[in-house]
Amino acid sequence: MRDTTSNGKRTVTRRAFAVSVVVTLVAIRWTAASAHEIRKTETDQSATVEKQELGGEPTDEAVERQIRGLIAGLDSPSFAARKQANRDLRSRGKVAIPYLVKALGKPSSEVRLRAHLLLTDHYDFKDVAPHLINSVETHYGARARGILRTRAVEHIDAACQSGRTDRLFKFWGTTAGLYRADVATRLDEAETRDQAARAVEPLFDFCEKAARFGAAVERLESLSLSHEHRHSPGFVIAETFARGLSENRPQWAAFAEQYIDALDKLVFQIRLRTDSTYTVRKEVSDRATMSTSAVEFLVRILDDSSDERTLLCERIGIEPAWLQQEFCRGLTLTDPVACHRQIGKVHIADMLTRVLMDWPAAPSGGVIEQLTVGAKQTVLVGDKPKALALLDALKACRDLPKHQLDLRTGVGKQLGERLAAAALAAPNSRAYHPVRSVHDKLVKLVDLGIAPEHDAFPKRLLADHLQAIEEVTTDEQRLALERYLRILERLDTASLSLDHPEVRRFVLAMRDGLTSKHDLLAAGVNQLDSILRSARTDGDAANTDAVRRELAKWMDAKMPQ
Repeated sequence: MRDTTSNGKRTVTRRAFAVSVVVTLVAIRWTAASAHEIRKTETDQSATVEKQELGGEPTDEAVERQIRGLIAGLDSPSFAARKQANRDLRSRGKVAIPYLVKALGKPSSEVRLRAHLLLTDHYDFKDVAPHLINSVETHYGARARGILRTRAVEHIDAACQSGRTDRLFKFWGTTAGLYRADVATRLDEAETRDQAARAVEPLFDFCEKAARFGAAVERLESLSLSHEHRHSPGFVIAETFARGLSENRPQWAAFAEQYIDALDKLVFQIRLRTDSTYTVRKEVSDRATMSTSAVEFLVRILDDSSDERTLLCERIGIEPAWLQQEFCRGLTLTDPVACHRQIGKVHIADMLTRVLMDWPAAPSGGVIEQLTVGAKQTVLVGDKPKALALLDALKACRDLPKHQLDLRTGVGKQLGERLAAAALAAPNSRAYHPVRSVHDKLVKLVDLGIAPEHDAFPKRLLADHLQAIEEVTTDEQRLALERYLRILERLDTASLSLDHPEVRRFVLAMRDGLTSKHDLLAAGVNQLDSILRSARTDGDAANTDAVRRELAKWMDAKMPQ
């Protein structure tokens, strides 16, 4: 009889063995597949390295195929394979970034998570941000925007480690906290690529800007130039540097650095002659203070879109780059006189530009051209005393239309030509001043309604003035003209018409006294003042008849008819 019990046990044993064999085979196959993935990755890397060593580069298609394979490996059932793929993607550098950004939209949460971690914790901000920006409008835009926000805030925090960033933010009119919050809010609200780009792109070189500003400020402090408030000697140059970084104007930042370089060179040269720290600090502070307005003008003309730059280049014929070079060279000169001459070039150019900017309708040619060319020559040599005379003449010519005088014709043209000739000939404003003084008094007569064709206008004195007769500009003659002007002002204030016979007789006598009878003119001023005071005291201020009678009596006594 067959032993059925034994047969049953053998059957069960064989089935169990068969199952274990199948399980073992499956495990071996799975392990082999994982090993194959790792070997394939290593083989691809070895092939790439070998190709690079031979002087070649993998094709774009090959790189894309390899990176896509690595990203697929992030979803491998093998932890070792996922870890190796993660490591390989990191080693690929920034070439893997666009593929990782696209992986944020993969269905696999494992792939999304690992891509998120790689993009958050690795790669340079400037490399990863553009790809995240381009993905803002995709179906995975929220994830990309979240990573971009995190990286942007971390980038700002890293820049703030420089130690001078708070000062930089102050020049920008904000604080680190507000700046960080503003960027984060704008990214949270960004719905388009353009909106995200406007929020992030200023940060691309933010760390470098902060470090560069910090280094410049440290150099200013080493020169003992404070920059805390607007009147500090180092404020303007620190502000210029900060604005250049904020507004992406490299010419401003470069000028600020050149300015600091010049002062460093000055300090070096001074220390060759003296060990006095006080002497060094005082000289540097004096240079910085006296050049503040020059710095402000240079900043304006270094702006390519500036109207002042256009006028300086096209109308005056001076290049801003040359002016900048001359200014910085002047800062390095140990001789104060030579320094002032160099910096004075900028001051003259500034004043000349302002006069012409305020006078857009200035006629071309004639005395304006002569004065402009003359002023330009003073810029080239730094002759500020002469420049002041020429600029004053330009202003006087500019103001002639305010007195109903035309610079292009008639007496207005003659007065302008006389001023220009005097300014061009004078070495400084002191030598030019007497001519300007006579000019002002003649113009004031016109303001009082005494036109050149009026009987009361001193035509002979005007003719002598236009012919540059020296006697006209003497102190005595200018005092006489001042007295005559005072008489006419008093009569105008008292509403005494020059057409009345008694008043007309008095005024013409005073006019004639301008050239020959200065004593009579002085007496006439005093007598008129006395008569007017008496009229006010007697309550007859409005009684012009009484004033006229008194003037007639005085004239009869002085000059009987």
